[in-house]
Amino acid sequence: MAGSHDSPHGPIDSLDWLTQDKLLELVAHDINNMCHAALSYVDLALDPKLAPEARAKFLATAKHMTHRASRFAPHLKLFNELRVTDSCAEPSDLLSKVASDARIKAIDLNLGAPLALTTSGDALASRVRGGKFVTAAVVHLLDNAVRYQRSGASAAVSLDARLDGDFVTVTVTDNGRGFAKGAEAYVAKRFTTPGSVSGAGLGLAFARLLAERAGGSVAVGAAPGAPPSGALVRLRLPLASP
Repeated sequence: MAGSHDSPHGPIDSLDWLTQDKLLELVAHDINNMCHAALSYVDLALDPKLAPEARAKFLATAKHMTHRASRFAPHLKLFNELRVTDSCAEPSDLLSKVASDARIKAIDLNLGAPLALTTSGDALASRVRGGKFVTAAVVHLLDNAVRYQRSGASAAVSLDARLDGDFVTVTVTDNGRGFAKGAEAYVAKRFTTPGSVSGAGLGLAFARLLAERAGGSVAVGAAPGAPPSGALVRLRLPLASP
């Protein structure tokens, strides 16, 4: 297991400090955000002067936020299991199946929102260390692509899996809003400094923790192309034993 790794934005230290108390702090923040957002949209929908179309839109958004909150417990259970597991040496599904299953789960999490996924690379028929947590990590990344999509656009994600010696590099890029200029280094380190959990989401924290537990690495950046481009997350994991 690697205790730390280097990303394009500098070394990332161990996540061993992520205790149960800190995890609960992170989760409480995300749940509170979803609940407050849902209530805000309900309040807007209750405006008697509101047009029916706008009321329906606000209520649909509130339903979506409530749906996400109701699905949070399984995410928390899996995150906590990953935090303490010794089973990250287990093989994942074939990466082609990981991608397919993750897309289905991300669409369900977002109430059927459109999500186009293209896959490529010479490692799609390979398995990596990390077991079931690999699929969960990809679900988080695809979910982020839908959640942080540009207004009026539909999420489109590319997953490329390439052999790299005894490792596989899985690169996930999307067409969303991406990271704010200069924020990549912050995002890469935001889960590694004790006390910095507040305000952080689960997705990248999960990918970071998986990389540590499985003996790999993770890096973030901007998707290729003229700005504004989407987000890029590169997850490097050891090949599973035959």
